[in-house]
Amino acid sequence: MKTKLLTLVTLFMLLATIQVKAENRDPQKELSTTVAQVIKNNLSYPQTPFGERPECCVWVEITISDDGKFIVTQYNGNKTIKQEVIREIENLTGYSGTFKNYAQQKVALKIKFHLK
Repeated sequence: MKTKLLTLVTLFMLLATIQVKAENRDPQKELSTTVAQVIKNNLSYPQTPFGERPECCVWVEITISDDGKFIVTQYNGNKTIKQEVIREIENLTGYSGTFKNYAQQKVALKIKFHLK
């Protein structure tokens, strides 16, 4: 009898834990992760005259337009490559229409460039 009760209590606690984890899903974090993956897979890194600095980090805030494209609304990083980074992100291809359902949502990302 004690074994059955212990088994039932353990099973109940396991199911309760699974339910809590399912409810803790963060849609904004999932969107950020997906956008970051699209950028990582499709971004071509800008050419720069830095020579000794092979890496550069920038922070961008991206707003998703009504047609699902990325628009860089804020940029914080190296001013020398600012326009090139913004142009590269806003002209990405390969994800067309994927983000239409997320129109007007904002995503903030830190992007690490391996400069050429």
